[in-house]
Amino acid sequence: MITGFIKKAFITILLSIPFFFVSYSQSIRKEKCEKFSEAISTGILKKKLKNYDDSIAILRCLHLKLSDTLYNNPNNIENALNLVNRIVRKESSLAVKQSGVDIYISILMRKPSNHLYNAILQLQKFDKNCYDSADIRLLANYIENVKSSIKELVLVAGALNDSLLKNKIKGKLSDETLKKSDRWAIHLALARMGEQESIDYLKERVNSLQLNSNVVDYIYKDLIYTRQKVLYDLIVEKIFSDEKLCESSNPDSEVSILCGYRILELIAPYIDGFPIKTLPSGDLNVESYENALITAREWFLNNQMNYQIIKN
Repeated sequence: MITGFIKKAFITILLSIPFFFVSYSQSIRKEKCEKFSEAISTGILKKKLKNYDDSIAILRCLHLKLSDTLYNNPNNIENALNLVNRIVRKESSLAVKQSGVDIYISILMRKPSNHLYNAILQLQKFDKNCYDSADIRLLANYIENVKSSIKELVLVAGALNDSLLKNKIKGKLSDETLKKSDRWAIHLALARMGEQESIDYLKERVNSLQLNSNVVDYIYKDLIYTRQKVLYDLIVEKIFSDEKLCESSNPDSEVSILCGYRILELIAPYIDGFPIKTLPSGDLNVESYENALITAREWFLNNQMNYQIIKN
C-alpha cells in the first residue's frame, strides 16, 4: 500500500514538472516585459537597446501585447507598431526580421484591425526568407477569407512565390464582386509566381495602351513588380521611342519629354549589370538624362535584349 502511495506521488510530481516550468517561464517573460512596459506603451525607447537579445526580447513582448484582443487602445497599438518598425529597420539579424513579420501578421488577425493597411505595407518590405511556414499558412488563410485590402495583400503573397499562397490567390479570381484594381493585382501576383495565363493577360492589356505618363507611372511600375522578362521587354522597347508623350517631372514645365527618361528610372534598379544607377530619391545617378538614354539604348542593343532581372 505504501508502495502504491509512493508511486502515485511520484507520478503526480512528474506531471507537475511541465506546469512548473511553463509557469516559471511565463513569470520570467512577464518580468522582462515589465522592463519594456513604458517603451511599449509610448513607442519611445529612452535607453538604447544593449544588444540583439534585447531586441528579440522587446519584440516578443510587443507580440504578446498586440496579440491580446483586450489591448485595443488605437494610440497604444500605433505606438507599439512604430517601435516595431524602428527596431526591425535598425537590426540586420534574420531572427529580428522574422519576429517583425510575426507581429505584422498578428495585426491581420485582430478583429477589428484599424491598422491592417499599415501592417500589410510593412510586410511588403521583408524578404522571402523572413517568412516561415506558419506565417505562410496564416497568410493563406487570411487571403482565403479577406474581403478588403486585398490588392496590397496579394502583392505581398506574390513575392513569396509559395504554392499554397498561389492556390489561394487563384481562388479569388472566381469572385465576381472583385474590383478591377483587385483583379489586376491578383494577376500581377500570379505573374510574379510564374503563372503563364496571368502573364499573357497582363501582356495583352498593356499592348492595347497608348504610351503616356500615366501608363509609365502606374501600369509599367506594376509590371516591374512581376520580375518577368517578357513583360520587362514591353517596357524596354519603349525607351527606343522618340515620341515626346510624357509629362516632365518638373512641375513648372509644360514641355512634353521622351518617356524613356521616366522608364529608365523604373527599370535601372532591377536589371543586372545595367550601366545606369539610381539615387535613393529614385532619380538617375547621372549628369545628363539625354546621355543616359543613349547609353541605355546602346547597352540593350549590344546585349541583343539579353539581360537578367534582379529577382529580389
